Amino acid sequence: MLREEHDDSSNLHVIAIVGMGGIGKTTLAQLLYNDDRVEKHFDHKSWVYISERFDISMATKIVLTAVTDDHPASQSSCYDNKDLDWLQNKLKKTLDSVFQTTQLRTLLPSSSNSFDYLSNEAVNQLVSGLKILRVLKELTFSWSDDTKDQEHATDMGVLEELLSGTELKRLNIIGYRGMKFPNCFRNPNTISSIVSIKLERCRHCQSLPALGELPSLKTLYIKQLDGVVRVNEEFYGTNGKFASLESLSFSSMSAWEEWNSTGVGVQDGEVFPRLRELLISDCDSLITVHLPQNLPSLTKLVIPSPLLTSTASAIGFAAEFLPTSLTHVEIKNCQNLESFPLHSLPNLAHLDFVACGSLKEIKDAGKSLSLSSLFIKDCPNFISFNEGRLKAPNLNSLTVEGCERLTKLPGQMPYLLPSLKKLWIINCPQVESFPAGGLPSNLNGLLIDKCSRLTANRTEWSLQTLSAFEYFDIRDESDANIESFPEMGLLPSCLTSLRIGPLASLTELDMMQLQQLPSLQSFDIQSCPRLTTLKVDRALEAPTLPKLRSLSIEDCQDFTSFTEGGLNAPYLNSIRVERCQKLTKLPG
Repeated sequence: MLREEHDDSSNLHVIAIVGMGGIGKTTLAQLLYNDDRVEKHFDHKSWVYISERFDISMATKIVLTAVTDDHPASQSSCYDNKDLDWLQNKLKKTLDSVFQTTQLRTLLPSSSNSFDYLSNEAVNQLVSGLKILRVLKELTFSWSDDTKDQEHATDMGVLEELLSGTELKRLNIIGYRGMKFPNCFRNPNTISSIVSIKLERCRHCQSLPALGELPSLKTLYIKQLDGVVRVNEEFYGTNGKFASLESLSFSSMSAWEEWNSTGVGVQDGEVFPRLRELLISDCDSLITVHLPQNLPSLTKLVIPSPLLTSTASAIGFAAEFLPTSLTHVEIKNCQNLESFPLHSLPNLAHLDFVACGSLKEIKDAGKSLSLSSLFIKDCPNFISFNEGRLKAPNLNSLTVEGCERLTKLPGQMPYLLPSLKKLWIINCPQVESFPAGGLPSNLNGLLIDKCSRLTANRTEWSLQTLSAFEYFDIRDESDANIESFPEMGLLPSCLTSLRIGPLASLTELDMMQLQQLPSLQSFDIQSCPRLTTLKVDRALEAPTLPKLRSLSIEDCQDFTSFTEGGLNAPYLNSIRVERCQKLTKLPG
């Protein structure tokens, strides 16, 4: 980059010497290097050859040797044993001493506060001449927090030139410090090929760019735009529809209060026609969301805000206008939400509630034909599944955790929940028993944790009637009800995987009863501090576990021994013992 004294600063250029081997690139570069004008403008210059087999450490050594004032032929050898950080720090100090600010000003226009940068016109010419940029598919512009404002302005000008010269597919802008995004976003023809945009850590921007008119945009990810308070019609652009958008995510928008689509000049159903996922997370100031009533393709909706007061007012329309296409709904940290209707969502397959402190019930369930997964966690006031009659014939997974006031599980499970396969009940201390009629015959996995009243009545569970039952997990670090395990007849013979613990009061495992599990393949024992041994009837020298393949014992501080006669487990191929300080001998 060289400027004649009479040239205007806008004529600064970068000249790329590219081409096939043998056409004279090196000769041309040497002519430039030896030109009298170069000698005049630079006090120091170095000719460095970097091999096509690029190695950053070796390249740094070569450059450092070349720019050192007194570098004998053997100079490079003194750098051979230095690590890359040392070499780069040494090179930085060397260049700082060679190219002082006062010397740079003989090359670039003098200014007390700034230097000139590569002109946008030059970038445009450069882009138009490089085929590699014409086929560029992804571009990331990222700034650190200490980037100077002038550098920012110049960089955004360069970005506009780059966007106008490429067929870009994915654009990432990270750390932009301006209050508005560049003008290129307002011209959909400039970036019409883009399918994915990520805007992150643009903390000073007060509004979102007009992205609704981009015809190919499929994925939009917006995070940490802390200056945005409202999202309105400007986001959509003139008659913008987000015609191809499939996934829209907002995250960590600390000042965002309102999303209003009422001023958008298109008919209902034309905005977001292909939107499948709408995800909002960590937007704690969000109060109002007015979306179009008809989102025909929406299948996944995640709403996590502590200020949303109810499903209807939060989403901006009455419950009956929830998109009937919804298949996945997650509601997190909505402290004022008291109930949720299922009847208006005939296609709903997955429903999650997390940290909804006021949620009391799931009502108007009717017959939820599509619901396959229901997850309720940390909802301390939840008390009812549609008055105990949750009719969901395709439900195969039910998790209830941290519902301290819940006293009853859904009733008539074999009839109303015939497809249930996985049942997880965690920290529900008021639940005393399974409903009348028992558990569905298709159930194959059960986890009970911190449910002291329920475990106290475990002999009434009737698990032996479950022909598909394969996995059982029981734990409660504060429960004093379980001293010996398992009791006679508790577990079905088809069980293949058993996990117990933490169990604070367990002192012995009855191997006689475990022998009644001929299908058992995996046995895990964790955090049973009082367990000392595996109890064996004296008449049974070596209990037989014919299919056991894996045995794990962890954090059982008082565990001292296995059975005296060893374990008769011919297929056992894995034993794991951790933090059992008193154990001195493994089974024979």
